[in-house]
Amino acid sequence: MTQTLQTALATLSSVYATDHGMIMAGAVTSVVPPIGVVIIGSRHFIATIAAGALKG
Repeated sequence: MTQTLQTALATLSSVYATDHGMIMAGAVTSVVPPIGVVIIGSRHFIATIAAGALKG
């Protein structure tokens, strides 16, 4: 059975007990890769815009 990370995090919370440490570790794990993509993408985007502006 394959679950997305968000669904797996939801299964860690129950009526009787919640593992807050595991939920926070999973949340950080799910947020870090998109932040890296945005940083790399923004550098490429700014470099492309600057190169296009100089050619005009």
